[in-house]
Amino acid sequence: MGKEYVWKLPTENGEKEVTCEADGNKYHLYIGDAFIKTVFKNMSGNAEVDLTIAGVPCKFVSLADKPDLVVDGRMLGSGNLYKTEKCENEKNLITFALIEIFIGIAALIVATVMAFSDKNVFSGDWTYFASYAPSFIIPIAFIIFGAVEIYNINKRK
Repeated sequence: MGKEYVWKLPTENGEKEVTCEADGNKYHLYIGDAFIKTVFKNMSGNAEVDLTIAGVPCKFVSLADKPDLVVDGRMLGSGNLYKTEKCENEKNLITFALIEIFIGIAALIVATVMAFSDKNVFSGDWTYFASYAPSFIIPIAFIIFGAVEIYNINKRK
């Protein structure tokens, strides 16, 4: 197993100890020795699941591979407000996606200039132009992946 995280969950009958074991792309949650649930991360490495533990409504979250338990809008591990942390994480993800898109656009421009600067393109023989196809596919993939990341982030809001 990977790293272990422990939180003290305030309940009507006193505090309960909730344990989280990180295991690759999933987290195993326990209250004491009793298993509660396994939570899987999504593509961006985050997780968000509503739970009721010992009668207390809470939310298990993992932002940027840092798991935490949210009760009444406050994260038990860090003590910060969940909305603030989530917005900060979303800003970082959107920034990364925009950088990915800009790199894809720049690489696409370079590939286009290289392809059209080849003297054989203008001779009417387009087989030379086809040899540049991989130079176009990779930047277009970067642009598509970045756009899909931004779409998924906005869809979750």
